[in-house]
Formats: sequence, C-alpha cells, structure tokens
Amino acid sequence: MIRFAHPYLLNLLWLLLPLALWLLTDFNRRHRWLRSLQNQPVLIPGYSRSRRLWGILLRLSALASLLIALAQPQVGTRLEEITREGVDILIAIDVSQSMAAEDITPSRLAKARHATRSFIGRLRGDRVGLIPFAGLPYSLFPLTLDYGAAAMFVDVLDVGFIPLPGTELAPVISRAVEMFDATAEASRVLVVLTDGEDFGEGLEEALQLARQAGVTIYTVGIGTLQGAPIPIYDEAGERTGYRQDQEGNIILTRLNEAVLSRLAQETDGQYYLVTPGEAELTEIYHEIYQLEQSELTSQIYTRYEERFQWFLMLGLAILWLEMILPASRRREQ
Repeated sequence: MIRFAHPYLLNLLWLLLPLALWLLTDFNRRHRWLRSLQNQPVLIPGYSRSRRLWGILLRLSALASLLIALAQPQVGTRLEEITREGVDILIAIDVSQSMAAEDITPSRLAKARHATRSFIGRLRGDRVGLIPFAGLPYSLFPLTLDYGAAAMFVDVLDVGFIPLPGTELAPVISRAVEMFDATAEASRVLVVLTDGEDFGEGLEEALQLARQAGVTIYTVGIGTLQGAPIPIYDEAGERTGYRQDQEGNIILTRLNEAVLSRLAQETDGQYYLVTPGEAELTEIYHEIYQLEQSELTSQIYTRYEERFQWFLMLGLAILWLEMILPASRRREQ
C-alpha cells in the first residue's frame, strides 16, 4: 500500500490541467501561423507537428513525476532493530475507581497520565513498558524503545479500563517480574503511580520475588491524605453523584503513603509524592540514570520505505528524453 508523507503537495498536480491547456492552445496558435506561411518548408525544414506534441506531453509527464516525488511516496514496511544503552523500565498505572477522585486537579488518573507522558519524554535509550492495573494487572505494552507508541497507549487509559474492580498491588509486582527479560543484563525498574489503596494479599511474597529478580521499585503517590469522594458519571460524562457504602455514606478515598513507602524501601527504591511541577519525575530519572546501563535491543518495529527516488529518476529521465528528441524530421538525402 502506498502512502505520502506530504499528501497535500499532490494538489499541485491539478495545476497541470491549466498548464496543459495553455501549452496546447499556444501550440495550435503557432501551428496555424506556420501553415499560413507560403515558404514554411524552406524556413522550417523537417517541421513535425506530432514530435512537438510529444515534447509537450513529455514535459508535463516529467513535471508530474517530480511533483509526486516531492510529496514523498512511501510503500510497504521495513523491519528495523534498534540497539542502545539504558535500563528496562515498566510503568504501572492505577486505573481503579478511586483514581477518579478529584483531590488532584483535574483528577488522580488524569494527573497520572500526564506524569507518565512527561516521564516517557525524559527517557533516552531506556526500554519502557506499560502495566495498567486495578483488580488485576494488564500487560498493555511490552518493553520497547518506541516512546511515541508508548505515550499514545497512555492516552487510552481510563477508569474502568480493567473490568475487575478493586486495587491489588501484589499481582502488579509479579506481572512486572514476568515481563522483564530474564536474559537481559539491564537494570530493572518498576515505577508505580497509584493512590496506594491495596485491598489484596500476598504483598510480602511479591516483594520477595522482586528482590530476587533485582527489581527496583519507585512509587509515586497520586492523591491527598485528606482524601476525596469518588465521583460517578453517566454515559454523557455528567456527574450524577458519589460512591456510597452499604449504609449510604459517601466513600472517601485517601492516599496510603505507608504502603507506597514500604514498596520502595524494601527494593532500594524511593517514594515520591506527586507535585504540580512533577519535579519528582526528574528525580526518579536521575536515580535511574545512576543504575548500571546495559546494551538493549528494542522490539522490531516497522517503518515505511521511501520511494520518492523512483519518481525523481523517472522525471529526470523523461526530461532527458525530451531534450534529445528532435523537434523535426530528418531531411531526406
């Protein structure tokens, strides 16, 4: 399948129609004038109307080829493998219902998405992967050097992305250990963005697994200690109320710093509280930068193969042909 890097330039091809009309009109005017000359065979021996028409056609064809080349046609795909030095980083993003709370403007999850995109934008040579989680973790994006694609996947995350409600951190750590390449010598980092609410079990076993695998966990707390209610929205995006318990009381969700600090401390990482300026992301990156860097090979990704050279060479070849094509017939000996 063919595509164009600059498709808007193809609109210039429409200019060939009035240009062709003008050239043909001028050609017919000159031809009528030559036919009116009584001594035309003497003045212009070997004059050929068809060869001059071919010259016009060749010029227009050459111009069309050059315009197509300017639009930069691309076809097919090319497999490419990138190797750089860096660290393997998995980013786990909480998408549970509590992340809809608005004690962080505009919401906890919106802040987590923005912070993740900012963090990915800081990476240089590190492989990155994504794990959204709620009641269960989901391996959304494997380790790769394609930062643009990773950032694009962050934008699709929303509350309810994981159908199983609740928040469990232990399965997130276990899934991260599975996603890291056991054969790679790169340092392994797990960055967790969450409000810290954990309703699951097995956290101690998961931390032991992380320590054995050499995974360093950095946690970013999204929320406030004062807490906030969890809003409920209808299909139109209008708020209809707040979540309540069985007794009809509004549920408040609070930042649990104790759990997040424990995750970081027991794996030689650090806990940070999210800030409006997101300075903590810079600190995390500097911490990661101090870790041992290893040569990493990303997943193979596709890229369109450039084909503008074909049309460029075709246009130049047609121009050369038009230059060597004689405008008149050879005179008979």
